[in-house]
Amino acid sequence: MLIANGFAQQAQDPQGTTWKRFTTDPRSVEEAAPLYNTRKSIDQLQGGASYERRFGEDILQFTAYAGQRSVTQYQSIPRALQLISASTPANDPKRRQSGGVIDFDRDFSGLSACWIGRYDLGGGRPTIRNAGSQAASSISTATSRAFRRAGSGGTNWEAAD
Repeated sequence: MLIANGFAQQAQDPQGTTWKRFTTDPRSVEEAAPLYNTRKSIDQLQGGASYERRFGEDILQFTAYAGQRSVTQYQSIPRALQLISASTPANDPKRRQSGGVIDFDRDFSGLSACWIGRYDLGGGRPTIRNAGSQAASSISTATSRAFRRAGSGGTNWEAAD
């Protein structure tokens, strides 16, 4: 059996809110969301193949898959919190700051093989036993940069030097 699918999502990020505010106005957003145009896009493609062969009541299964996922997220982190200089101490929280934009690509793949057997063990009770192996890999390329708003309205971004 061959399987393939894709997924693309573009979403505005309203950010977190309090329960009280949500119950009063469920469509409300935090003030920083429109200012920074917080949003996220996800694109994913994947495909795979599965093979199954029966030997009496036993089953042998093979599966292989591969795919790629891209995520870009614009956050509402003020530029001043993102600036790191040579004099910024190693334990300063800014050094753990991801920046205003998160951008990563991930390639993934995997293989599996499995034997499923049905056996009667003692007292005539049927027992199902599985034996198998799996291998998976994931390679990510991530970019985390500080961006600043260019122009008014917060919808245009440029790299911060």
